[in-house]
Formats: sequence, structure tokens, C-alpha cells
Amino acid sequence: MYKSHPRLYVFSDGIYEVQKTDGAEMELDAFVEILRQPETEPGRKVHEVLALMQTLQGQTQFDDDVSLLEVCL
Repeated sequence: MYKSHPRLYVFSDGIYEVQKTDGAEMELDAFVEILRQPETEPGRKVHEVLALMQTLQGQTQFDDDVSLLEVCL
């Protein structure tokens, strides 16, 4: 395992305001918990989060604009 460095995430509400396949809407606190989870492969966090959100909503297209920026400090 590699050492984690501080990170800053900047994102639009479209990344987490999605309707999950169970009909519930994702909430900000739940999305922040996803961001807190370690990435499975170094340098792939943004890709992993996008893929997870697509899976949670059951589709690859988002209903709103989506932005997710990771700044490694």
C-alpha cells in the first residue's frame, strides 16, 4: 500500500445528486464518504468515483452536468 497524501476535491452537484437504482437520491454526506475511501489504484480516484456513481444510478449518462477535480497536495 502506498502513503496517502492530502487531497482537495472540487465538484459540481451533478456528481452526487443522482437517483440510485433503489429510487433513493444520493446525499452529499454519502458522496463525501465515497471520496474518503482509498482509491484501489494510485492516480485513479476520479475515474473510480465516476464509475461508482454510474453504477449506483444504473446508467452511464448523468442527468445534470458533472465536474470532479482532484488536487493532490
